[in-house]
Amino acid sequence: MAKCTRYSEYLPERPMVGYGMDQPDPQWPNGAKIAISFVINWEEGGERNILEGDEGSETFIIETLSQPSRIGERDDLVESQFEYNMTATMYTVAAALERAPYLGPMLVKQGFEIACHGNRWINFMNVAPEEEEKHMHQAIDRLQKYTGDPTIPRGWMIGRRSNASPRLYARAAKERGLEFLYSSDSYGDDLPYWLESPLASEGEPDDGMLIIPYTLDCNDFRFVVPGSGWSSGEDFYKHLVCL
Repeated sequence: MAKCTRYSEYLPERPMVGYGMDQPDPQWPNGAKIAISFVINWEEGGERNILEGDEGSETFIIETLSQPSRIGERDDLVESQFEYNMTATMYTVAAALERAPYLGPMLVKQGFEIACHGNRWINFMNVAPEEEEKHMHQAIDRLQKYTGDPTIPRGWMIGRRSNASPRLYARAAKERGLEFLYSSDSYGDDLPYWLESPLASEGEPDDGMLIIPYTLDCNDFRFVVPGSGWSSGEDFYKHLVCL
């Protein structure tokens, strides 16, 4: 195995077969057949913006009106999330949290997991790894400052990442003494799986990297995808229910 440098790309062998016909029994608690990871992407405030020194505004996804709020009516779905203590993982862009800092302690108190969705909501593919590394540490600083929790983040999902991103955030977690539980920077399966640790090629012990894949087809970005998206909230709902 060739030894990699600090800023080498992390390009593991592509698992084209996955589990194949040998499906594992994860033994979920209470005899459950499936486990679902609910996540909320918190990106507003971290996107490209001329006020941040960017050349222009964000064009990756623009908002569209789908299902308007029911003015003057109760929303049972929203209420039930609090009544029954339903929590989720917040894929949190650190700059977005900084712009709404009051939410940080509240989310932690409610039991939400704060995972790192990047320092800003930008495309890191063409960002120099040295600069991206700075973003990783800035993200950790911001998330910890505005939640008051020095143990986060434990999970990472950059989204528009570079090929070096997994190596950079694995190392950032190690250098900061943080537990690195998982990465969700993959759309390759419906089940969790393990890859070689990004730091193993640098001579570190191979503790593996747990991948909890992100189910992109269940993301509301399909409201703005021409030809293959949804035209209504009901389309979105039926897709989720049929899964």
